[in-house]
Amino acid sequence: MADPLRSRSTPGRVLVALLGVVALMGCAPGPATPPTLPSATAGPGVPSSPSPPNHADLTRLLDRLAATDDEPGWRALIDSVDPHFATTSLWLRDNLAGLDLRLEPGSRIRALTAQRQELLGTEAFVQEVRARWSVPGTAPAEHTLWLTLTPGARGLRLAGITDGPCPTDAGSGPLPIWWLESVRIIRQGEVAVLAARSQDPDAWLPGLVQAREAVARRVPTTEPLVAQLPSTAGGFERVLGVRQGSHRLVAAAAWPFGDAAQLVVNPEAGGATQGEARQVLLTHEAVHVAAGSVRGQGPLWLTEGYADLVALADHPAVAAAHEANLADDQRRHGIADALVTNAELRPDNARVHAHYQRAWITVRVLDHGPDSRPAPGGGVADRVHAAVLTGTPLDDALAAEGWSTGTLTEAVSAELRRLVG
Repeated sequence: MADPLRSRSTPGRVLVALLGVVALMGCAPGPATPPTLPSATAGPGVPSSPSPPNHADLTRLLDRLAATDDEPGWRALIDSVDPHFATTSLWLRDNLAGLDLRLEPGSRIRALTAQRQELLGTEAFVQEVRARWSVPGTAPAEHTLWLTLTPGARGLRLAGITDGPCPTDAGSGPLPIWWLESVRIIRQGEVAVLAARSQDPDAWLPGLVQAREAVARRVPTTEPLVAQLPSTAGGFERVLGVRQGSHRLVAAAAWPFGDAAQLVVNPEAGGATQGEARQVLLTHEAVHVAAGSVRGQGPLWLTEGYADLVALADHPAVAAAHEANLADDQRRHGIADALVTNAELRPDNARVHAHYQRAWITVRVLDHGPDSRPAPGGGVADRVHAAVLTGTPLDDALAAEGWSTGTLTEAVSAELRRLVG
């Protein structure tokens, strides 16, 4: 995507029915919680500029939060005046025990609402924190978190994690699943899954392992594949850091979190995450993670078509269904005489499925070389895709393989005519 949201909303991976909107942490309760108090915004009687904490005290608390996994030591860091957070803090401790984590102070602080101050005290405040975290042995992800802190005789203590900006606020952003709900972390070889307790990560692990293996055959990668599996569609959007309701139809997304990219699954995706469709979905998104195409280099027809080229290679029945659907579309609307545009691949485009299939056909034609037969040594699409992602202009990358935009367009149109019959 031009922003990272672009095509990880892969329309071929989009749900076919509207899903209910689930409340998100920070503005409404998370899983299995009572109603929370309003999020932090300045109002009558609320100080607009809380006093900055002592930097040494703050750093000391953050270091201890990141390193403490024994219950007595953890409880000493928690202000339990809010009974809901006293419970939340226990699963948070368990989550952190499975991670490599580093917390550093950010520069911003926020005031609490008057209602929250009444509960936590007038000196309580919300502190920005930069988190760098990973499942051990995987690439570290980066997030901005907001911690509600209270000062006291024993120093700062953690009093909440849901008083930060709402998803619609300018200061909002993605949040890791382990900050939103209790998780189980499992690992097999080069795949790790962080799953909500209501989900079964063992049901996803084999498909993710298979996806990474399929990708590794074409995309050089040494990084493990990390997947997050929230409990709700609302949690899925909160992990992505997108507007509530905007991605409710997206089945899965490859998403950048700092320097690392991870795969996030929408648990309410229905049929899009069943059977062969699930495997194609996981492999497609794993291509984006491994290749680094989540950051938006190159035209979408290339990045999305290439991901489908890899994902469909082991699924001839699904590929045949794509061909049939595309042929029907071209009969009704006419043979396309141009390469697929980014606008055609927007999720709200009425023909988005066919346009994604046309992008796949485009890359398949590209991969065969300009003579319409497998190029010596193969890998034309691999090389063009990799070159564009590393900054080579598309025209130059095509020319290196004997293609031009014009000749590729003509060859794709010929292939579409063949499919139409």
